[in-house]
Amino acid sequence: MRVGIGLTAAVALMLAFAGEAASPRISVSRPPESLRVGQGWDVQVSARGVRPTRFVVRLRDRVARFPLVRLGLRLRAFVTFPEAGRWRYGVRVRGRDRLLGSVLVRPPVPTLQRPYGIVQEPGGSLLVADNGSSAILRLSPSTGDGAVLVRAPFPRDLRPAENGKLLIASGRTVLELDPRTRVVRHRYLAAARLEGVAPAPGGGFYIVENQSRVVRVAGDGARTVLVDGLNGVHGILPTPAGLVICESFAGNLLLVTERGIRTLASGLGNPSYAAPAPGGGLYVTEFSAGRLSLVEPSGATRAVASIGLPGPVSLDAQGRLLVGSLDGRISRVDPATGRVTRVWPRR
Repeated sequence: MRVGIGLTAAVALMLAFAGEAASPRISVSRPPESLRVGQGWDVQVSARGVRPTRFVVRLRDRVARFPLVRLGLRLRAFVTFPEAGRWRYGVRVRGRDRLLGSVLVRPPVPTLQRPYGIVQEPGGSLLVADNGSSAILRLSPSTGDGAVLVRAPFPRDLRPAENGKLLIASGRTVLELDPRTRVVRHRYLAAARLEGVAPAPGGGFYIVENQSRVVRVAGDGARTVLVDGLNGVHGILPTPAGLVICESFAGNLLLVTERGIRTLASGLGNPSYAAPAPGGGLYVTEFSAGRLSLVEPSGATRAVASIGLPGPVSLDAQGRLLVGSLDGRISRVDPATGRVTRVWPRR
């Protein structure tokens, strides 16, 4: 992306060069306020009394020099930065580099591809399991910044656990991530590919294997199959009433308790993930229907908002809903009004 800055916004910098004309002067256009690796700076240079031949950027011991091309009364260079950091910049005159200022270059923002789990941090940043890039991303909707927190092969779910840690369903493995230290610990190797994970009382967790089997894994690794033979299970949600299961291919929303399993709602359009709603209801994303719905305790269902390709859903700190779309978008939904606001990407 080229960023052009006119000389009306230039900063005048005075240089003294022995042997050159009196009062040599160089004006360099201001760098963009937000510059990232992979973006470019269209530099414009005006020189009087000196003859710069190159535009120079330096980061520690790394130096790059770009030809200055004369266009009318100005010299121009298109500058790119291969690494994040605070780069010093200047011009090359008579075989010497004269550094004039500095510019902060930020890391590139990762492209969100297929979100399969969203957790909001206390500071407002979002931790997202991106199945498409095999990574857990940290995204800041307020600034547009983002970075890879850790790598995890094909993550399918991301859930808060104890002590601020996170559970990740990654391939056949349950991982535990400390987002503060980025330390990842292997917790469990499942019998088949995982579709979901959620914390269980007593330090264990629930998992979904092969889209058909829901298992409770105790803290010591002992496993108990809660239900098997289901059709296309995606998200699971522990609630005070029991474990909610989204049986996506069958269109059912199920509840597993000590007494057995019962249907909360049926005929849904591929229910994928659920989040708690006030009064004991549930917010559910319906993938094929392209909507976020509210399922009342009575089983009555009504649409809350229309969202394309909806997948994971979670609550933010204000009780609004964060919904990930499998085309790389994250939206915020006000459940009271149904208003949908795009959170990521910002543009």
